[in-house]
Amino acid sequence: MADLERASQPILLWGSTGAMTEAVLARLLAAGVAVTGLVLPGDDTPAPRPLPPSPPAHDELPLLDAFVQRSAVHLAWAQGLPVYTVGRLNRPGVAAWLAEQAPAAVLVACFPRRIPAALLAIPARGFLNLHPSRLPAYRGPAPLFWQLRDDVQPLSVTLHWMDADLDTGDIAAQADLLRPDGATGPELDTRLGALGGDLAAQALAAGLSTRTPQLPGGSYQSWPSDADFSLELAWSARRAYNFMRATAEWGRPYWLTAQGQSWRVARALGWDGGAKLSAPVVYQDGIMRIRFNPGSVSAIGTASAP
Repeated sequence: MADLERASQPILLWGSTGAMTEAVLARLLAAGVAVTGLVLPGDDTPAPRPLPPSPPAHDELPLLDAFVQRSAVHLAWAQGLPVYTVGRLNRPGVAAWLAEQAPAAVLVACFPRRIPAALLAIPARGFLNLHPSRLPAYRGPAPLFWQLRDDVQPLSVTLHWMDADLDTGDIAAQADLLRPDGATGPELDTRLGALGGDLAAQALAAGLSTRTPQLPGGSYQSWPSDADFSLELAWSARRAYNFMRATAEWGRPYWLTAQGQSWRVARALGWDGGAKLSAPVVYQDGIMRIRFNPGSVSAIGTASAP
């Protein structure tokens, strides 16, 4: 009975229209967590405003237009939950609105804006964040990208309290996820979101009783630049293929230097761990076969103009 009462304490979910937020919301609802609303980044209004359950105008929230792709918004509407958009978080109306909502806690999953300390202090149990890395490693706004680039296995999710700094608050729970070969970014976001949603539901049911300071050290990475999409021929073919598959949604070209010239790689097609090529790049009719160590990757690409 005590676990049920704890799980039924009202919480707000702050997130985005991405796959991770939708997966988190789905798992919270499946566990019986009393989610009272979804908050998304929006335009600059004095206080959060409701988003009506219908396709919005093109100039209001383009990412939600015309139900092109299912998101946490559609799931919330299907469950009768209100959806709000919020602009600048330091406006007095935002704090007043949050106080009126009176959530026991706020759970953050991919909300892209830094939350002021004044807001963090309003919920009785604080703000908690689902961060897709094993903190204190890979703090920052794009932890999944950097773990993919570094070939981290397994991936992880950390549920932690938010404080005035970035990704440094006490840890409530952590869990790992084996990364399957060929997984795309949205697929990994969905898997990590489901895992994180379960972590949050379990922690809420237990009364948020575990609170552990982060270990010293850790690392922080900012947003990747174009140079961070370069490929290294010393990587294994499996690593290169998985990196390209999982980061394709960024829409950036991949670059490598071989045979005295630069190559622009658009998309990975497959990998062979045992293939042995006679040259670093074998190119024919727009298809590249790239020699890694070991194995090769087939891809669509071209030689870059000098």
